[in-house]
Amino acid sequence: MKKIVEMIILKVKPETSEEQLLLLSEQFNTALQQKIDGFISRVLTKDTQSDQWVELICWQSLEAAQVALEKIYQLNEFTQYCYALENGDMKIFYLEEKA
Repeated sequence: MKKIVEMIILKVKPETSEEQLLLLSEQFNTALQQKIDGFISRVLTKDTQSDQWVELICWQSLEAAQVALEKIYQLNEFTQYCYALENGDMKIFYLEEKA
């Protein structure tokens, strides 16, 4: 089975500081590690030229990513993290590892 990288392009609400976002991201990451099967790793990055953020989540398989999507909404840490993000401005890609 090929690993999957979930790439999410997002924007942060103007009232959310970078420090707040990073704290919420760390809490969300811990919840993923402890509560979601198939999770491998997660990285949150910021474009150096704009306010765009890119989140990369590695999953054991596409099936694991899909099952996680169903469970993730039950996590309080995910809800808190989402409050910091702009609604409707998110793009999600599921990238299959090729090499």
